[in-house]
Amino acid sequence: DTASPSGLAHAVTRGRAVAGQPAGTKNTNGYWRVSLDGKMQQAHRVVWILSNGPIPEGHEVDHKDNDLGNNTLANLRLACRQTNSQNRRVHSNSSTGVKGLSWVARTQRWLATVEANKVRHSITTPDREYAEAWLIVKRAELHGDFANNGARPHEGE
Repeated sequence: DTASPSGLAHAVTRGRAVAGQPAGTKNTNGYWRVSLDGKMQQAHRVVWILSNGPIPEGHEVDHKDNDLGNNTLANLRLACRQTNSQNRRVHSNSSTGVKGLSWVARTQRWLATVEANKVRHSITTPDREYAEAWLIVKRAELHGDFANNGARPHEGE
């Protein structure tokens, strides 16, 4: 249901649930959850299964835009754990605010790091702008469609 914030609506009227009304509750992590056959399920997984069938073993449902509350079908895609992790945003405790970038005080240089296929790629440079540009190019090269340079979803979405 594209009108529902969770992407799902109640199928039947039962108790407080009214058929056609938005279903689910948003947890503190930003995921919508719904009760299905008496069990709590992540809404994005239910949306995927209802639209595309079972999620293959070894795969997860990824939110393209990193907004865990955006369960529109166009925002969901299958990914293995490794590619799903490539789409993560910058950690909230990042001192630089840039994914993969850190300052090495001992050498007085920026360290830029990207990982793919269990191989770490990195450079050090005194030029922060160069390090940030390198990260963007390298991440696109290694992660393709799952490249995420640390973007966070817009507030309120």
